[in-house]
Amino acid sequence: MSIGQKIYQLIEQFAVEPAFWKQFTSAFKNVLVDQGAADDLAHKMATIAFDALRLHSGTDYHLGMVEVIALHPEFEQTMYQDIAATSAMHKYMTFCMDIDNMQSVTGSTRQ
Repeated sequence: MSIGQKIYQLIEQFAVEPAFWKQFTSAFKNVLVDQGAADDLAHKMATIAFDALRLHSGTDYHLGMVEVIALHPEFEQTMYQDIAATSAMHKYMTFCMDIDNMQSVTGSTRQ
């Protein structure tokens, strides 16, 4: 499974399984570390993502994660300190765009 898919699935679980919230930070951090990111930076990114997604007011948590990646100053600053973490977030966003493109071609929509 690609890094983009792994992060995508974490966000999917976050959206539909509130019980998963307790595991999210650790799972997100582990995915980044497995890709070569530094443990401390991965933990910080995971904590920021969790806090932001928990407060996200919409129902599309993928959009919420994209907002975190693109607009959250502390997340962005932390991410850009680590090439592996930056690459992982880029691959996640690419995977999201590919999913949206496939759904627009087939006529289905992501909820």
